[in-house]
Amino acid sequence: MTVDKHFREREDAIVGEMSDIGFDIIEKTSNLALVDWDSPTVKAQIKEMLDHYWKLHDELDLLEK
Repeated sequence: MTVDKHFREREDAIVGEMSDIGFDIIEKTSNLALVDWDSPTVKAQIKEMLDHYWKLHDELDLLEK
């Protein structure tokens, strides 16, 4: 496998995973907008998804340099 092909495959995988996380975040926050809540569990889940998203974002930035 060439370096360019490996780079593109990894880039596609990261972008796909970021999209999945983005959809999960949108779904969670949409659900929160519909109810009254005070839940550290939901907050922790959203924080975990955001942390993972930004980790992927940073990895993608490194790939593109």
